Amino acid sequence: NLDPKELTCRINAALLAINVKLGESPIQVKGASRPPSGDHLIHAYNRIAARWILEDRHRWMEIVHKDFTTLRPTFTVLRQSVLASFNPEEPSFVKNLATQNHLPFDSFHTIRWLVKPQPTKKSYGSLIIHFFNKILAAKIGCSDLVYDGLVLCGKHFDQIPLQCHQCLEPGHVTKRCRNLEVCAKCAGSHNTNGCMSEDVQICA
Repeated sequence: NLDPKELTCRINAALLAINVKLGESPIQVKGASRPPSGDHLIHAYNRIAARWILEDRHRWMEIVHKDFTTLRPTFTVLRQSVLASFNPEEPSFVKNLATQNHLPFDSFHTIRWLVKPQPTKKSYGSLIIHFFNKILAAKIGCSDLVYDGLVLCGKHFDQIPLQCHQCLEPGHVTKRCRNLEVCAKCAGSHNTNGCMSEDVQICA
């Protein structure tokens, strides 16, 4: 529960303690902020400083707070016409996909269904694959993957911006929301499903 000012001071003190420098000048952060998601955003003075701060994060974060972790960016591609019988949650699925396509196993972050297909209703579905490497994701987005002889066609995935269904604000998801509930129909302070208002304006 650190406020932005205190967090900034602690980070700068930690960076001085581990002697992180850019040339002869010690690297410091400009400030910190906290969005509705509850995460902390650290603001550097420039991209070079930001890169060094990120690369040395394990050293200074331990000094600032033992519970701090960082969110590693991922890059997403979409695979279409995937058999519904596939189970992307199985570790063997990721291992086989990596092996059959000559990809590093640790390049995958997560693989999940876009909409989980029901084998009795739909024989195919689309997979969302998150990679750690931006260049690798771009290459795979322009090519096909193979799994057990089946060609998985795909494309780049334009992810929909995050929006909370509780407070209706962008930038975070419902399970991490700390704001008051807002109705999507009448903007009242209640759940949308329980809205009893008859005076609702709908955009056409």
